[in-house]
Amino acid sequence: MRFMLSFFGEDRPGIVAKVTKELYKLGLNLEDSSMTRLGNQFGILLMLSGNSSRDIIERALEEPVKELGLSFLCREISKEIKNAEYQKSYRIILHGEDKTGIVYKVSELIASLGLNISDLRTMRRSEIYLMTMEVQGDIDQTELREKLKALSGELELSFELEEEEEIGI
Repeated sequence: MRFMLSFFGEDRPGIVAKVTKELYKLGLNLEDSSMTRLGNQFGILLMLSGNSSRDIIERALEEPVKELGLSFLCREISKEIKNAEYQKSYRIILHGEDKTGIVYKVSELIASLGLNISDLRTMRRSEIYLMTMEVQGDIDQTELREKLKALSGELELSFELEEEEEIGI
């Protein structure tokens, strides 16, 4: 069985250790994860596999979730994994003055080009906004650069574009 779990709550030491200890005790394998602090909140996304059920996982995590003051969601997901298709992968970094709509406008452009966002992170420090994203898809780097240049000009942002090694999705 495969499961997707999400947690969030006020950041404090021990969150990752307590959550993963219970999953380890159930014999579950942590396949993919993303864990990060946003402001004073800590969020965890986990994809795991093993011989268990949603009910067993929820019961095992009930006490640590309550003790840590976390919100928690567990969902069974399909065992089927797409065969790897190799696509071009790009890292895009945008930075400049923070303003409403940056994520929307950039993600709308990426979607209109038929690209998939595999990771997106934003950070605001004072008035400076930084967005880092990784995208995959079949597009020429020159075309992507031209589209990003036009949008970054409109948004008054600086941008960098790097082609990454091909990866399977």
